[in-house]
Amino acid sequence: MSIKSVFTKTTAMVLFCLFLAACESSEEKAQGHYETGLELIAEGDDQRATLEFRNALQLVPTMLEARRELAKLYLKSDDTFRAFREFLRVAEQDPEDAEVQLVLAQLSFLENRWDIFDRHSGKAVELDPDNPEVQIIALAGQYRNAAMEEDGPAIRSIITTAETMQDTSPDSAILRQILIDGYIRESRLEAALTQIAQALEADPDDRRFYTVQAQVQGRLGDMDALESTLSTMVERFPDDPQLRTQYLQFLVSQGKTDAAEDFLRVQAENAAQDDAADVTTLVQFILQVRGNEAALAELDSQLEQNPDNPILQSLRASLQFDMGERAEAVAQMERIIGTFPQDEMTDAEADALERIKTTLATMLIANGNEVGARRTVEEILARNANAAGALKMQATWMIADDDTDGAITALRTALAEEPEDVQAMTLMASAYQRAGNNELMMDFLSLAAEASNYASQPSLRYATALAQRGNLDQAEETLLQSLRIQPNNMDVLIALGQVYLEQDDAGRTTQVIETLRRLGSAEADRAATALDVSQRVRNNGIDEAVAYLEQLSQQDETLKVPLIRAHLQANEPDKAMAIVAGILEDDPSNASMRYLQASIQMATGQTEEARAGLTGLVEDQPGMAQAWIQLVNLSLQDRQSDAEVLSLIDTALTSTDQNVNLLWIKASVLERGGDPEGAIAIYEALYERDSSSVIIANNLASLLSTVRTDEASLQRAVAIAQRLKDADIPALQDTYGWLLYRTGNIEDSVPYLEKAAQGLPNDGRVQYHLGMAYHGVGRTEEALAQMQKAIDVIGPIGDSELLEEIKAQVQEIQAGPADN
Repeated sequence: MSIKSVFTKTTAMVLFCLFLAACESSEEKAQGHYETGLELIAEGDDQRATLEFRNALQLVPTMLEARRELAKLYLKSDDTFRAFREFLRVAEQDPEDAEVQLVLAQLSFLENRWDIFDRHSGKAVELDPDNPEVQIIALAGQYRNAAMEEDGPAIRSIITTAETMQDTSPDSAILRQILIDGYIRESRLEAALTQIAQALEADPDDRRFYTVQAQVQGRLGDMDALESTLSTMVERFPDDPQLRTQYLQFLVSQGKTDAAEDFLRVQAENAAQDDAADVTTLVQFILQVRGNEAALAELDSQLEQNPDNPILQSLRASLQFDMGERAEAVAQMERIIGTFPQDEMTDAEADALERIKTTLATMLIANGNEVGARRTVEEILARNANAAGALKMQATWMIADDDTDGAITALRTALAEEPEDVQAMTLMASAYQRAGNNELMMDFLSLAAEASNYASQPSLRYATALAQRGNLDQAEETLLQSLRIQPNNMDVLIALGQVYLEQDDAGRTTQVIETLRRLGSAEADRAATALDVSQRVRNNGIDEAVAYLEQLSQQDETLKVPLIRAHLQANEPDKAMAIVAGILEDDPSNASMRYLQASIQMATGQTEEARAGLTGLVEDQPGMAQAWIQLVNLSLQDRQSDAEVLSLIDTALTSTDQNVNLLWIKASVLERGGDPEGAIAIYEALYERDSSSVIIANNLASLLSTVRTDEASLQRAVAIAQRLKDADIPALQDTYGWLLYRTGNIEDSVPYLEKAAQGLPNDGRVQYHLGMAYHGVGRTEEALAQMQKAIDVIGPIGDSELLEEIKAQVQEIQAGPADN
């Protein structure tokens, strides 16, 4: 046989085999993958089985058996996301599959995915009502409804049923979750801890149960157990820096600073040689609890081991800066920056340079060199437009400049880089507040508190904002969350006490008072006394509070001032003056008492005595702004000429380094005296000092919109007044409403101006503004009535210029539109 004939027969055989293979259908191939997958499961090779089922589904996406087995494997490997997805597809293909409906209901309950739970729990009950696991699902649905409706009797009944069912289903995660939540609601905290311990034994990596365990231990006041839980969380979840922060806060709150330092030192020792983050944290902690010298000593020790680390070098320069060696520190920072390569850098070098330049910019701001700081930030952003630290600084300036859109954009970029950045969230809240969007402001304050693990300052900011809006229950919950991790934080306790006062909850207010007293510090004792006095005033009147303070002041001289103020509140100036006189007899140079003496004299009509006392006080204490303010108030009461009052204010301003409150009074005097441009100049200066002040913003925007007519001033007023959009103070509503009117949004201006006119019935200008708005929307009769009300309020000896303007407008309205 020739070689050629052999080749021909071989080729024909190969082609025949390929033909047969091509004849095998996709369904048959898929079935083969499916059967292989089942064999692999039997052999314990789940990973390869997963691949076989996926191959089967690529060939036949509707192959129900393969998808069901794939979903089970995902669930077995704790890949809940993919398991959910595959089980949902199975349910779509076969809605009568009771097992799948049950699994979807179970998963969705444990993951709090209530839309899915509602859909599949009902179907599971419908398909297999006698299945014990389905009955647990039915009970879970009942519990969820009872909890949402806060139906106490129903919750108690369901808890009893769950306890019975747990006897026969001890491993049910759903029953355990019902009981944990139910026991906490019923304040059966020890029982809740037992269930949590069982849950953690079943799944020691489920972080949610550690968090709940810590909260329950905090409520029980079991600080040793809480410390153990937090320590376990740090060990089990080492990649979460927030947990380390939380644990550290707890140790500090318990006065265990040595343990906290030891913890941080271990973290620093275990860090990589080129990673200075944990060393930085250690040094900053020592700085906070032991002072500059101890921190510097620690840093020098660290630098001996790692002398070329630029982050540690820059941290030392920062310490020098804080210790007063500012010029040397800035020069050192610039030298460190100069050691970095100019062109190519590693990622680690680029990150370090960015951090060091950001710190330098902060130093320059503290030195008053904002130009240099801005230039440094621009350099950072030119190299890395997503640099979070620089973006936050840029956003801070933008907020101060009323560029809220720019600030929000910058902060979104920063949060995209560092989603859990509490400072960026807080700045975002500030930007939205400045933009007048209080809803988003509250959202970001809430996110900041949560991201910080309810650290004290973010929690206090959010709780304060909630309380100001009357959301006392939410404020309480926020503060309690904070106290569960740092139960002895005085500031949080004081805020919680104020919330309980507003809620008229005497029992829990008393608990806070007792907790403050147990802290044992003089400051905490004063806070407890202040809270106690406020509660006595609220419950039994000022007389009981005065008697209480009189009793306490016998043992504590520091309570003399609160007692004086209490006597004044009770309209007992003679008793207040007697205490002041007694203190001054022992200490004639006591400036605070001399000031209180003069203030009481003013309040009781002894103006000459008050003037003499205040004059002597400012001679001895020329920087005492409140004494100057009272002297100015006396001059205003005496109806001295504007020139005399302004002369006195200028002297006071020179002595007090341009005190803000004195500048404020000067602006009012200038405005009243017919120099609104002078008032605007002062408010501009005040606004440049502190653009976050709502009152300064309102006064400046109001003057710009009423005194000036040019477009630039009007647009500046609009930018400044954005934050007033949701205000409920009449003066602020007038400013915002009038700006809406001035910018052509007349229809929108009416509701604001109506509220302002109702709240300020004796302010002629406010009444006039509403009249103009009525006229603008065609409500002529109401406009004329409102104008007349403004004229009546101003009266014949009021603001003559404003009066003439209103009368001219009345004539124009009465004359009607001019004929063309």
